[in-house]
Order: sequence, then structure tokens, then C-alpha cells
Amino acid sequence: MADWLFSWKGFTLAGVILLAALGVAIVFRDGPYGNIASIFGVAVGVLGFVITIWTVHDARQQIKDASTRAEKAIAQAAEESRRAIERIAALLFASDCAALQHGVENLRQAAQDEMWPRAVYRCQECRIVAARLAHDSHLTADEASQFRQAVDDFALILVFIERNRLDGQTGVLQRSQIERLDELIGLLVRIQGRTHHESLRPI
Repeated sequence: MADWLFSWKGFTLAGVILLAALGVAIVFRDGPYGNIASIFGVAVGVLGFVITIWTVHDARQQIKDASTRAEKAIAQAAEESRRAIERIAALLFASDCAALQHGVENLRQAAQDEMWPRAVYRCQECRIVAARLAHDSHLTADEASQFRQAVDDFALILVFIERNRLDGQTGVLQRSQIERLDELIGLLVRIQGRTHHESLRPI
């Protein structure tokens, strides 16, 4: 009932009644019906005023509701974007960890096989990936520190190979260098195991 009263139909009806009352007041302005028509016209005028005020209030409420819905939609879109970025970052992190583990294992095997040009290439490649991972937010402070140390270790291994193995000298990497590579492989395995389980949790 209220929706019908404050719709265009309600305004139309109020306008018709007001015009009818105005006509009656003009025709019977000197008779007894003139006063009644005037009073009725005033009442309809007040009703029209109330309807106008209500319409303005209703319009403001609709604008407020639309603004609230828009804010919620923007917040939801921002949250979905944040989650998408986090998923992409996690995928890139996992890809870098897998690439570094593969590179370190190949470096170790190339050194064992005395394939030094290949070992040099792998060492350079691993150093770049380790430097990138050292700044990743998915790491703990201790893990980031170990990756920074790995960057220095790769630089030392590279210098060792270039000075002591590329010219045809026989031998493999030093025991301490092999141990550092094995420690890094173990670190990467643990990190990948942790991040794998974290990726299964709902965001």
C-alpha cells in the first residue's frame, strides 16, 4: 500500500483530487461547499507535501544504499585482486625454489663428472636465482639469511672452478663446497614441503 501511495500513481491521484477540490472551491466559493472544498484542498496539499518529503527521503536512502553496495563491490574486488596476486607470487616462489634445487643438483653432478663448463654455467644460474629468492616474503628471516650466504658460496665456487679446474686440472670440488651444496638442497626441500602444505589451506 505504501509503495503504491508514494509511486507516480499516488502523485497522479493526489493531483486529480487537488484539481477537483480546486474546481469545486471555485464553483461553490460563495456556497456551503466552498469551505468544505477549500479545507479538502488544503488537506490534499498537505498530503502532497508529505509525499514529496517522503519521496526525497526515499531517493536519498536509495542513493545511500547504492553507495554502500558500490563500496562493498569495490572492497570485494580489491580482496579478490589481493588473493590473485598472492597466488601468483606463491607460484613464482615455488617455481624459483624448484629451479634452484634442480640447478644445484646439476651443478653438483657436473662437478662430480668433471664437466666444468657445465658446472660454471649452473653456478652462475643458481647464483642469480638464489639472489632473487633471498628477498622473497615467503621466507623466514633465517631462510633468507641462508640464501644470502648461498649467493656468496656460489661466487666462491665459481672462482674456485675458474682458477683450479677449467685449465684441465683433475679433481672435484672441495668437501666443504659439496657440503654447502647439500645443505642448500636440504633447505630447498624443506621449504617446498612447507609451502606445499600452506598452499592447500584456504586463503
